[in-house]
Amino acid sequence: MKQRERNIFTTRLKKASERVQQCLLARTKEAKSLTSDVLAQCVSMLPSQETGLFLANSMPIRIMDMFAGINKNLCCVGANRGASGIDGTIASAIGFTNGLGKPCVALIGDLAFLHDLNSLALAKELKYPLVIIVINDHGGGIFSFLPIAAFTDVFEKYFAAPHTYSFEAAAKLFQIAYAGVRTAREFADNYRGALGKKKTIIIEVEADRDKNYKAVQSLQGAIRDCVSGRLKK
Repeated sequence: MKQRERNIFTTRLKKASERVQQCLLARTKEAKSLTSDVLAQCVSMLPSQETGLFLANSMPIRIMDMFAGINKNLCCVGANRGASGIDGTIASAIGFTNGLGKPCVALIGDLAFLHDLNSLALAKELKYPLVIIVINDHGGGIFSFLPIAAFTDVFEKYFAAPHTYSFEAAAKLFQIAYAGVRTAREFADNYRGALGKKKTIIIEVEADRDKNYKAVQSLQGAIRDCVSGRLKK
């Protein structure tokens, strides 16, 4: 099929997108804190055509959509959309891995992980290695971006739903390898190591809801400044 010629706006849009990618990549290289945008960049840099990527609902699929880097090694991406919410995420990731017939990476939020904890038992039946990255921001991080966050009297208990559960203990319970990380460097090192192993592993990213929210808000403003006027020229 013949490729349609690009018009002026498409060319400007492409250049603006490339500029944003440069800004994100520069931020990632300098970053020490493992905020949402940095995590998305790190996750997207390493998968190849030989690695599948499964994204959980809520924040994981959103941060990858907003901040993932451009990777020429296109990989197959899976997700549960629609009314499924965060239920059955681990089971779906395991099924996706076996169905794809390749090693996979699953990016999952802490509440989605807890909602489907018992599905970790299925990991023993996996024929291919699965790297489960769980973002532990001790609650529902997505709600920090909604108006309800202003109602502090009900927000934490009924929406953020904070918890103190141990994901390392969950890994031990189901006899799955585990690594805990707090910095961008720690994540990159453990991520590369996990992709090179032929077994399932859980990488817990210790995150802070408030810092993630502020980082995303700040970065969105920086991106607007980065491309300001470029689409109108």
